[in-house]
Amino acid sequence: MWLRAARHEITARFGADFYDLAATPLGQGDAPISPRKPLPDYIVEKRFAEPVVTEAVIAATLSRLASMLVVAMDRQGKGARRLEPISSAPTAWCARLSWIPDSP
Repeated sequence: MWLRAARHEITARFGADFYDLAATPLGQGDAPISPRKPLPDYIVEKRFAEPVVTEAVIAATLSRLASMLVVAMDRQGKGARRLEPISSAPTAWCARLSWIPDSP
């Protein structure tokens, strides 16, 4: 790739740290990319083929997801103080309910 071929020129001009920073997202660096936010301990989700816009369907789906999450957490003796519904797209094709542990 062009970045690997231009390594010496880039390093000489901008420094080794800049080269490593540029190479990592392209899969050529050594440092792994980590997510900005930690993943929740539990996730349940329901995907839809079509966008969902009616309040009744959204409420029923969140209720079913909450029930599924309670069962999964109960198996491991866990509880929750806060549940966070997340829509992964503006069209609400995927509804996700996550358990976010409280920060100490």
